Amino acid sequence: MKKLAVKVNGLWIGIGLEEGHISWNTIPLRSLHSLIRHTLKYGGELELHTNNDYIKRYALKILNLYYGVNVEMEEENLLIPGGILGETLEVLKRIPKGRVASYGWLGLNIGVNPRLAGKLLGKNPFPLLYPCHRVVRKDGSIGGYSYGIKAKKEILEREGVRFKGLKVYREYFINLNL
Repeated sequence: MKKLAVKVNGLWIGIGLEEGHISWNTIPLRSLHSLIRHTLKYGGELELHTNNDYIKRYALKILNLYYGVNVEMEEENLLIPGGILGETLEVLKRIPKGRVASYGWLGLNIGVNPRLAGKLLGKNPFPLLYPCHRVVRKDGSIGGYSYGIKAKKEILEREGVRFKGLKVYREYFINLNL
């Protein structure tokens, strides 16, 4: 597996490449040091990447998603995990931009308890593309995020979600009962 570091508009994005498939990506990060820290779990050396147009286009799409821009994701060459994690990723696609769902809603839709649903979100290999940042606690508090709650809040705000402090206003939930 190749572990690539791509710099786009001053931000760093990590991308995993395995046998011609993209196996993971990070969100855009402000420093190479931060990128290295967030990609340690994938092992191997981080390579600076500049010459593959496909990888550059993919990184630009991730950057646009980060800024809340609608992006047309053609059939990307992604290595999607199977099992419960793959099922979780598919359910995440049902949460529209500008809305959130609770861990309880996610758990109900994949057949697990809310805590396990949260743990599965932490294993999302394609943040932003599969919007794990759109899942919050049922009381509206932001919950966890691999890249920190500040980043999660900023991404949600760029997508149009509004907060009172660190709590999402109720009208942004797709299902108020869970």
